[in-house]
Order: sequence, then C-alpha cells, then structure tokens
Amino acid sequence: MKLGLRNIRVLMKYAGHPERRFPSIHIAGTNGKGSTASFLASIAMEGGYKTGLYTSPHLLRFTERIKVNGVELSDERLVYYVEALRPAIEASRATFFEAATAVAFLYFADESVDLAVVETGLGGRFDATNIVVPVVSVITNVAFDHTEHLGNTLPKIAREKGGIIKAGVPVVTGTGDPQVLKVFQKIARRKNTRVYHIDRIARAVPVPGLRRRHAVRLAAGWMRGEEVFPGLPGEHQTANARLAIATFDLLLKSKKKEFRRITRAVV
Repeated sequence: MKLGLRNIRVLMKYAGHPERRFPSIHIAGTNGKGSTASFLASIAMEGGYKTGLYTSPHLLRFTERIKVNGVELSDERLVYYVEALRPAIEASRATFFEAATAVAFLYFADESVDLAVVETGLGGRFDATNIVVPVVSVITNVAFDHTEHLGNTLPKIAREKGGIIKAGVPVVTGTGDPQVLKVFQKIARRKNTRVYHIDRIARAVPVPGLRRRHAVRLAAGWMRGEEVFPGLPGEHQTANARLAIATFDLLLKSKKKEFRRITRAVV
C-alpha cells in the first residue's frame, strides 16, 4: 500500500474541488471513530443541519459508507459519480478508498450539506480524507494498530494520527496518554492551534443508580448539568458521546454563526 495525498488531489482537482464546498469535522483515532462520527452526525441532524456522514468500512453494502441525513447514497448516484470520475481514477491509478472518498465529497458538495462528518480510513497524515480543512479535528485515542504503516511506538502512531491537525483548527481528543498528548500539542503549536481534552470541555460524573447504563452527568461545557445516556452499549460509548459533545462545544465557542442552531437534546 502506497500512502500519500497525490491521488486524492488529482481527483479533487478533476472534480472542481468539491471538498472546499462544505464545512466538515474530521475524525481520526485507533478506536471509536465510527461511533463518535455517528454521535456527531446525530447531534447535527437534531440541530436541523443537513449532514453528510462518511465512514468505513461497510458491513453489507458499499453505500453504507456515504450518507446524507441518515440516508445512504443510492446505487444510481454511485454509478453516476464513479463514471464521472472514471477518467481521473484510471489516470491516477487511485485506490478503492481514494475513489470512494472522491465520490463522497462530490456527493456532499452536490447535496449542499451544511456539515460533513468525515472519518479517516487509515492513520491520518496520508489518509485520502486529509484533503479537507475542517472546522474541528477530532482524535479519539491512540493505540497500536497498522504498525507496518503507522509505526511501532505510540509517539510514531500519534504523529500519523496527528497529521490531521490543520493550521488554526481546534482539536479535541479523548486520549489521556501523556506521550501521545505531547505529540499532539507539539504539532498544534506548529499549526498555531490548541488541543482540548474532553475532561476539560465535557467533564462528566457517573449518575448514581445508573452506572450499569453508563449514564453520566456533564459537569462542564455547553450541556453542563445534562445527563447523557449513550444509545450504544459499553462504557467506552460514553467517552465517544462526550467527544461529540465537546466537539460542538468548540464549534459554539468559535462564534461560527452557521452552527448556532445546535440543540441540547442530542445523544
């Protein structure tokens, strides 16, 4: 596997740079990307935003990867976009994932989504999705995965995941590993931005009597005092939900007028 952004740049240029026509939230990390992305999309849709969601891999159908307001890309639109991009796909020898990413971005642009939630496929720095310049970057956590491509130490893997950090774009993370946070903070300083931990923005305490449901009461941020009951089972889903809440907390504080409709009834 040859990692790099050359092919996706060729595809985006050929398509007229659709990735520049919608705001996005970009998600990387070893675990929890998919559920965090789903929580983010749910919050955005509850706020009345037309929301694109790009995730991988799929379970049954390829079109599961690409959704707008929870509805999968149709087979007809998929064929249309593949045919439209075919000359550039063949000329660049794009990979399956690069072509899929191009299809997703072209679809989101054509649908004029208010926000796209975009999950990386592998790593971050050289992932095809890293062509976007998001409004917030999210890095769930860092653990050992794909070491043949990302490196055999946590700091090396963190550098790859941290490759999604963009100049001036705030970053929220759930990792508490000091060596990983140090890598993220170093990259962020170079990019003139900041890294925020979920405990700073969406700190939470368990709800007495509801520990088995992994319910928590938020003790900080825009939903302070609210109780969160993740719709998915598992304690880790509480952390993923808090990541999503922290992400929108940053958006609300960024004074971006287009995101002021976010509601409290979210997760």
